[in-house]
Amino acid sequence: METNYLQKGVCLKYRPTERVEPGTIVKIGSLIGVVGHVIEPNHLGAVDVVGFYEIPKESGTKFTVGAPVYVADGVAATSGGDLFGFAVEDADETAAVVPTMLVPYASALSVTA
Repeated sequence: METNYLQKGVCLKYRPTERVEPGTIVKIGSLIGVVGHVIEPNHLGAVDVVGFYEIPKESGTKFTVGAPVYVADGVAATSGGDLFGFAVEDADETAAVVPTMLVPYASALSVTA
């Protein structure tokens, strides 16, 4: 069987209907990623599906290294929402962000902690 290489798989093409700012977490089908640069309405842009990101979190939530990180409305949660990846550093209840490794196609996976 012949296959034709397309790309390394670190980003997806994305054409939003509204302006999207860098750092915005977007869901494309069952895939999740982060916008790296401004994408204007109806223009083709790229969404990163790998990398390390600081995800805003609510005060009072705590993450330990390796814990699953879910996102809902762009905010990290310990459950619910879409699986984004895994914490790469501890984040205590007072931290504003949780450093997280975006796992490619994590939102399509089922993880048990």
